[in-house]
Order: sequence, then structure tokens, then C-alpha cells
Amino acid sequence: MRRESPARAPAITEAESVVMEVLWRRNPLPTDEVLAALVGERRWREGTVKALLNRLLRKGAVRADKEGRRSSRASSPSAILRT
Repeated sequence: MRRESPARAPAITEAESVVMEVLWRRNPLPTDEVLAALVGERRWREGTVKALLNRLLRKGAVRADKEGRRSSRASSPSAILRT
């Protein structure tokens, strides 16, 4: 009988881990605040940060909750475990 291997979480890139660090500091965080932190700290452009957030969403590393029509809050399930 063949055993099924447990699902592996997708690998997080170095750039994606920088975004996760922002979320681990304060979670949940409105997207515009994630943008402000990374544009200020890393001098990344808004499009770069949004692309990284979208990649993390697809990988299941973060969750986005819509609030109103435009804003959303990004949160990391693992942020609760990190102190």
C-alpha cells in the first residue's frame, strides 16, 4: 500500500520573507500600511509589493480580508505563532 506524502507548503522567496516580516511585526495590517512600510524600508515600488503580496496569497502564506470597496487587510496565519 502506498502512503500519501503530506502536502508541502510552497517555498517562500527571500523577497516574500521580507513582506512576511512586516506582517509578523503587526498583524493584521491594511495593505496600504504594508506598502508604506516596504516602500519606505526597501525602496520597493508599489507594484513590486503588490506582486509579492499576490504571490503570498496564491501560496496560502497570507490571507486577505476585504474591508469596504478598496482596502484589504493582509494577515499571516503563522504570525500568531511568532513572538
